[in-house]
Amino acid sequence: KPKLKGVSLKLFSKDYFLYGYKSMLNTFLAILLYSTTIYMLDIYLEKEQVALFFAATVLSKLAWVIPDSVGNLLYPKFLKIDINYKKDDVINETYFYAQLNFLINILAILIFAVIGNFFIDLVYGQEYKDIFYLVIILLFGNQGMVYYKILGRYLASLNEWKTQRWALFLAAFFNILFNIFLINQWGVIGAAISTAISFWICGIIM
Repeated sequence: KPKLKGVSLKLFSKDYFLYGYKSMLNTFLAILLYSTTIYMLDIYLEKEQVALFFAATVLSKLAWVIPDSVGNLLYPKFLKIDINYKKDDVINETYFYAQLNFLINILAILIFAVIGNFFIDLVYGQEYKDIFYLVIILLFGNQGMVYYKILGRYLASLNEWKTQRWALFLAAFFNILFNIFLINQWGVIGAAISTAISFWICGIIM
């Protein structure tokens, strides 16, 4: 029968449901990390600023399609390390994709710097022109989450969740702290900086 490392996949197996619970808990923490800035902005600033940040987040997350796809591509190989694949080969492939995604992120920032205002006007209209710098800042932060998304798949294949949980929890915790100070200093720009730093905290821990 197919097996995740350390987890039996028998129907109604306790280990199977426990694996799903751990995965769902990490998903909750990931959503918490993404949403804490929205909540903080709602506390400190006007609704219009919340809308601006949310729109910027939507645009910047378009770049997450690639690391999500890479993670899905590598996950079957992670499961079959020492069965069909050598560990060193899979890990080298993982870091190759992470470095490739780093170059793609840089390219995305450069392209958005050139055509971002036109794209914003096309998608949202002129009233959202102020999100230009927010998107740039969030794109810089995205690379931190690339490491979380790709390496998180590897740890999940080992049924090891503690590192991901701590990375997400600490990133969300510091995001709240940074937002308290930076929103008061620089408003919605401070919120974007706080979020980008928190993404990198998560990635570095991973």
